[in-house]
Amino acid sequence: MPAKTPRVVIAVSIDRPLRGSHFGGAVTRPPFVDIAEQTMHLMNVAPDRPQTGGSVEGGV
Repeated sequence: MPAKTPRVVIAVSIDRPLRGSHFGGAVTRPPFVDIAEQTMHLMNVAPDRPQTGGSVEGGV
């Protein structure tokens, strides 16, 4: 469910991926997770659920 009053919007765009999969979710997920985790940490936002190895539930 989207936040009612978001404080952060993260958009990841990769042009011509060089390695691995060429599917959007597979390519953009790793940098998105890194950016999101660091941003939430800097903003002192506690996770809703315990972390399970840095994965985003539901995938992209």
